[in-house]
Formats: sequence, C-alpha cells, structure tokens
Amino acid sequence: MDWIAAAAFYGVMACWIVFAAIFMFRKRPPKEKETKREPASYWGIGVASLGFAMVWIAPRPYFLPIVTMRP
Repeated sequence: MDWIAAAAFYGVMACWIVFAAIFMFRKRPPKEKETKREPASYWGIGVASLGFAMVWIAPRPYFLPIVTMRP
C-alpha cells in the first residue's frame, strides 16, 4: 500500500508544479492604466473581516449544533 500513497503524493506534486508553471511562464498582457478604487470597497472588506472574526473567535466542540432542535 505504500506505493499507492507515494504515487498519489508525486502525482499531486506534479500537478501543482504544472499549475504553477502555467502562471509563471505565460505571456503577460500589456499594462493598463490603473482604475480608481471605490472607497466603499474598503468598508466591504472590513465588514467581511469582522464577520470571519466573529465566526472563528469562539471555539466550539465538533459536531455541536448551533441551534438546538427538537425531534
């Protein structure tokens, strides 16, 4: 069974190398003028960050339901 795990590992590594090579050696498009960013986008990123922080800050036991339900 060890050869199956080794083959899977080397296959996944080869796929990651090919994936990275596609982006590293591709032809780059010409640079365009930078577009102006909307200030409200920063608020959106901040709100999303706060949401992730609120969800992940309090650890809870695995498989514990968030809301108790009656049978």
